[in-house]
Amino acid sequence: MIYLIIILKDFPEYDYYIQLFATAPCLQDDSIRDCFNTLTSSEKYDSCFTALKRNRSYWFNYLPINYRPEILQRSQDITSLAEETTGLYEISKDSLKKYRCRIGSRPYISYVFFKQLILIWRKISKLQKSLEVCIRDIIDRINFLKKIFDFPIKIFRFLY
Repeated sequence: MIYLIIILKDFPEYDYYIQLFATAPCLQDDSIRDCFNTLTSSEKYDSCFTALKRNRSYWFNYLPINYRPEILQRSQDITSLAEETTGLYEISKDSLKKYRCRIGSRPYISYVFFKQLILIWRKISKLQKSLEVCIRDIIDRINFLKKIFDFPIKIFRFLY
């Protein structure tokens, strides 16, 4: 949110401000266009964000929030909840100034598919495993060199 306020100060001439996150590189072009076109072509909405549509039974503080447990419902009949994906946010300049937040008072929710989100998690997981193997290999080689040459070598621990 602070980033958008800084951008607004540096670039006040724009009517809309969009945040796309590197953590959602699999977000489809259609989803980005949907948000942009809907927001810019109507006065009905002042902001837009991407979300997952969840048709599940949810509870908060030991109370159901989107269904009545005494009535057995099919999951597709339960009131849907929107789960923000933190993939894309768009807001009008006026709403950003007024609310100082990336979502205004009349947001349009652009529903995306889970597939658009899970791909990056799989890629990150594979990359992390590869890096762990490489780091272990480097540490093993350093330890081997320490034994052969009998001198101290400092190893820096990577935090992730």
